[in-house]
Amino acid sequence: MWSSFLSVVLCLACVHGASSYGRSLADCNAVASKFHNTCSSGPVANVDAVTSAHAVCGGLKWERRLCVTCSESSGAVRMRVQANGLPDRCDFATVPQSLDIDFEMNFNPAYATNPVNTPLTQAAVDELVCDGYRHQDMNIPSKSAYIKHGSSALDSFVGLSVSGGAIRNAMSAEGVDLAHVEFDVHNNLTVIGIAKDGHLIYWSPITTDTDVCNGALIDDNNAGAAETYAYFATKTFPYFSGCFGGGNFPKISAKCNSGAAISRRLLQDTSGSGLDSGSGFDSGSGSGFDS
Repeated sequence: MWSSFLSVVLCLACVHGASSYGRSLADCNAVASKFHNTCSSGPVANVDAVTSAHAVCGGLKWERRLCVTCSESSGAVRMRVQANGLPDRCDFATVPQSLDIDFEMNFNPAYATNPVNTPLTQAAVDELVCDGYRHQDMNIPSKSAYIKHGSSALDSFVGLSVSGGAIRNAMSAEGVDLAHVEFDVHNNLTVIGIAKDGHLIYWSPITTDTDVCNGALIDDNNAGAAETYAYFATKTFPYFSGCFGGGNFPKISAKCNSGAAISRRLLQDTSGSGLDSGSGFDSGSGSGFDS
């Protein structure tokens, strides 16, 4: 099992190494700049204090707030995420309720020596990734040093997309994400969000052999961190993250309740090359906004 895990690391090193990020403050700031922030600096006292941007789509209007910032203290690089959960895209019939999303964690924390989640049977895999509350704060590894400041419950919350929309557990009751993000299929790696445990969420045009949590190690000599762990957006369940990683590679697909609400993924291809219409990803133009 462990030998197959190492082979995946080596493969990812060949494909993705030059485009991923390490754990430095400069890396953190580079990732924070990928977010469609409405603030010019931060962090601020709370989400209500984040400078807002006015968004208009057809007859819909809303105020979005997003501020992702980084800091370093005593050698620890921290990321602070403050948002109301409303994206800069119009992918809804009515404007969702704004949230009070405010948390901080270690940025891109080191990966544990051994995988955290190691299910080996169908029942064990289903118990792990078919749980709509698997991403509760209590399940975040201690190495992330996660601190929640906001008042909104984030039990089904995996993380936040660069557009400011929530990325939720695939089995969450909400049944849909507001994670409309843009990517270019010609790029090796595109940051599309950050998880609550501090690991990045990437889009990759190359099929990536992900672990049971939908993550994989990246061996990146250019990032100054020998191995970094990240989640990958995939066309199949659990889409973004099935659990806070890492995990093993049981080669067993989860068989979740077919009647459960499965999140839809709103990803927009900006390369002009298009996507397979059966992929489960939205390659349409989406709706614009005014800021």
